[in-house]
Amino acid sequence: MNQNQIVMSSDRTPDNLVNLEERLQSRFQSGMVAEISMPQYEIRIAILRQKCRDQGLDNLPDDVLSYIAEVVRTNIRELEGTLVRLIAQSTILKEDLTLDFARQVLSDIGPPAPIRHRKTATSRAIQTVVADYFGIETEDLVSQKRTKALVQPRQIAMYMCRELTAMSYSDIAQAFNRGDHTTVIHACRQIEKIIEEDGEEKRMILLLINQFR
Repeated sequence: MNQNQIVMSSDRTPDNLVNLEERLQSRFQSGMVAEISMPQYEIRIAILRQKCRDQGLDNLPDDVLSYIAEVVRTNIRELEGTLVRLIAQSTILKEDLTLDFARQVLSDIGPPAPIRHRKTATSRAIQTVVADYFGIETEDLVSQKRTKALVQPRQIAMYMCRELTAMSYSDIAQAFNRGDHTTVIHACRQIEKIIEEDGEEKRMILLLINQFR
């Protein structure tokens, strides 16, 4: 044995870790337990800038990064998730990433729903999560409207229903007030094409899916 020290991280204290042997819990409790809080504003900015560099987005305006760092003060996962959400919305809607756009997209902050709670996957729950994420009404998501702001969120929700539930294409069509299940098949194929590519839209979809896993 080299008698080296080990540093481990967790989102809960050792006594609250489930499915862990008692001897390991006791061993972890005997070590030093330190809480790591949300970093200060300047560090949050630095984290966002590094995330942008990782994504090849060195030209993101400083005032946009500052706005994200100001409104997200919970944890790093939500900080990065909010940035991904903003970039994805900009890509989908083909809008410039300006401060006004950031304020509009993040007007509901609180952080994006997919990061906060894991839910049971039902068509209604999926519709609610997707609608909340994109800032639209659930009723519009299942309506016959085909505006640009609704088409892709609707396709994402249909794809998630197919991936996360035991619903058939016909069941999903009925849940979205569609008379023809071929609409659902088309939606799933469109989202599958996005997921095959390693882009921001893929990350946004996975972010939504992960709430249910």
